[in-house]
This record gives sequence, C-alpha cells and structure tokens, in this order.
Amino acid sequence: METVKRAAQYCAEQGIEVILDPAPAAPCDGQLLRCTDFITPNEGELKKIACEDDMEKGARKLLDAGVKNVIKKAGAKGCYFINRDRMDYIAGFKVKAADTTGAGDSFNAGFAVARAKGYEDRKALEYAKGNPELLEDLLKTKRLPIGQLATGSGVERKTLERHRKYMVALLLIYTNGYEIIRGHLKQVMKGVAVR
Repeated sequence: METVKRAAQYCAEQGIEVILDPAPAAPCDGQLLRCTDFITPNEGELKKIACEDDMEKGARKLLDAGVKNVIKKAGAKGCYFINRDRMDYIAGFKVKAADTTGAGDSFNAGFAVARAKGYEDRKALEYAKGNPELLEDLLKTKRLPIGQLATGSGVERKTLERHRKYMVALLLIYTNGYEIIRGHLKQVMKGVAVR
C-alpha cells in the first residue's frame, strides 16, 4: 500500500488524475484518499473502506476524507457516480457473461481511457446538435463538415476525423427519429458530463 500511496502522491503533485481501484479492500490512508480523484469500489469494498453499510453514507465519508469522486460499481446493474454536487445512477447493459473475472478491472481500464481521451468528440456532437445547418450540410453532401465542426467546437480536426463514423451515426440517431435507440442512449449517458 505504501507504493500506491507514493505513486498517488506523485501523480497529484504533477497534476495527473488518480483513479484508485481499492481491491483488495483495506482501510485507506488519509493521504492516499486526499490524492484520489476517482475511487472505484464495488459494494463490499465500499463497506470495508468506509466502515459503513449504507452506500450513500459510505461514499460521503470518502468524500469528506478528501476523495473527489466515488464510482461505486454495481456489476450488471451499472454504477453510481457520487461527488459533492450530485449522485447519479448509470445503468449497466445486458451482456452474456461467460466469466465475470476481471470485470471490475475492465471497467476501470475503460474509464481511464475515456478520461485520457477527454471525450472531446462529445463536445463536437453537442455543437453539431445546436447548429442544424451542419446537419443539413451532412445530409446534402453525405460528408461530415469537419472544418466547420472543428472551428465551432474547438475540437481538434484530427480527433474529429478519427471519430467521424461514430459522430455521423449519433447525429443521425439524435435528429432523424430512432426514438428507441435515442432513448437507450440517453439512459446510458445520463450523468456523464460533456467536456
């Protein structure tokens, strides 16, 4: 645990986000918690770390100890995102799991990658949804107006080009009917901040 504490302290000093997966669960040092931007316990780990059976009270204890955000993993049910400003439930999605070994590690890896990417493409999508002439241009030319998106949203052209197909699909879903898919996406994305 001393190595983890020192690594977290170094990252915090360098302005690098710290995502702590507290497994196996053990009481955490106050200094480690103060250096933690995101802690991602499952239900049992949260109870053990916070010495609290109630999820919300346990998360609040960790926030009071200095953690900035708590993501309580709930397996197939999804997760809970808790910080000082809000508590959101993010539903899981159905998969046919052959083996759940490593599911929490996979969750953390995916979360870390998403944080590292900065979700810039979501910022561009929000801009595009608010500027219908871009959608009209897309429908007319069958090409994503990358130059206009980059200028208007402040997202790098290279990022937009890399995520072009994904963005076209989402723009069409959000603007051309597809109510069932749109409803599902809204449920999945509930509580995810647009950067």
